[in-house]
Amino acid sequence: MSRSNSSPFSRRNLLRGLGAGAALLAPFARTQVSTAAASAAGNLLVFFTPNGFDRDKFGAASPGSNYAFLPSLAGLNADRADITVIKGLCNKSASAKSSHEDCVKILTCVSGSELYRGYGPSIDHVVAEHHGGRPMTLAVEDFNDEPNWQTKISWVSDNAFDPHVKSPRAVFDNVFGSFMPPGMSTPSSEPAMPTPTHAQNKSVLDFVRQDISLFKSRLSAADRAKLDLHMESLREVEKRVAAVGGGTDAVPSTAVCSLENLQSRAYASGGSDAITSLQAQGETMVDLVSTSFACGLKRASTLFWQPASAGINPNGGGGNHHQVTHYEAPNSGEQRPKIDTWYAERFKYTLDALRSRGVLDSTVVVWATEISEQHDQNNFVMLVAGGKSLGLKLGQYIEYPFHGDEGGQVGTGRDPKNRSQADLWVSVQKALGIPSDTFGDPEYSNGGLSELWSPA
Repeated sequence: MSRSNSSPFSRRNLLRGLGAGAALLAPFARTQVSTAAASAAGNLLVFFTPNGFDRDKFGAASPGSNYAFLPSLAGLNADRADITVIKGLCNKSASAKSSHEDCVKILTCVSGSELYRGYGPSIDHVVAEHHGGRPMTLAVEDFNDEPNWQTKISWVSDNAFDPHVKSPRAVFDNVFGSFMPPGMSTPSSEPAMPTPTHAQNKSVLDFVRQDISLFKSRLSAADRAKLDLHMESLREVEKRVAAVGGGTDAVPSTAVCSLENLQSRAYASGGSDAITSLQAQGETMVDLVSTSFACGLKRASTLFWQPASAGINPNGGGGNHHQVTHYEAPNSGEQRPKIDTWYAERFKYTLDALRSRGVLDSTVVVWATEISEQHDQNNFVMLVAGGKSLGLKLGQYIEYPFHGDEGGQVGTGRDPKNRSQADLWVSVQKALGIPSDTFGDPEYSNGGLSELWSPA
């Protein structure tokens, strides 16, 4: 039942008399004002890893609800009810080259003659802007001093990419330090939230503790418990950001790997320090995203794990990830599924982080990559998780028939009998309250994937 603005539980009453804490607590107050608003709220997280997968060992078997994960995804068995595996989608908007460069097309699904140009906007921007904000565009261990085509997966609009942020501290300060929710302005009597004083080991919560206490006194017991969870999550992620260290303009020195020192590291003998840093930084980013979703401060994010070339080999074996993908490194056949398994473990961490903060069911998580295998833009395997309260049909394996040769020829994938990645994003945007039947190139959209989501 909705609560009217004259109710003692209206947002205005909940925030009455608060100072700087209003900026942090306003999104939470919005979700308490009406159950309808709460049920309509939803988030999108694109979990992007490079270089495709070893499809013989990645994905699922036995289409339907009795599906079984293939070996690389076996670690996700406990999350099976919250995951749907989809095989058979094609990137019909891919370039004529049909290669890693098509990372600029995966989230936009718009064709164009320029190879490295996204003709956007990308799905993360469509979702965030529909709800009045901007997405969090995050990168983990980016080795490029300047953004290039390998990192341009998020697009504001045609030919305008969204630069990623690779410093966990910069993300924290932006979202939790000075962020004001879209559409809200700070009243002259209520100063903007201060930036956390990391050097003094102060928490952002220390600045607004009295506001939190006053706000909490106006909530029901159930809502107080939710608020406690949000505040606890915020404090924990703040601690983790502090532990990672570093400034706001660069990746922490303990975790950074430039091209120069990347080449000096002995990856053939393991490179465990770099792999540990990659995991720590990535999981800190996951904690930041899940906490920002739980606090209602952001609605969409893209988390980009490494560029396709010169990236760390998470298996610790010879060669980088790109070289392993193309069988240019020692024992590539053995390394490929192990790398996929490593990323599957990070995907599980992501689901656990969202679940522990109470937002997995309201968050659509899509595991995407820029090639299905080798340079192929056809017959992708993609994982969709979460979003149960948004109507997503989870706990199944959907395999769409693929018509053509798996040789990477984009023309083959455009066969009208093949399903398009654009239809996946149509279903995602519908689940998140955007009622459009098309996404990207209209001719490649077909109303969405009814097996994944359809109107109740």
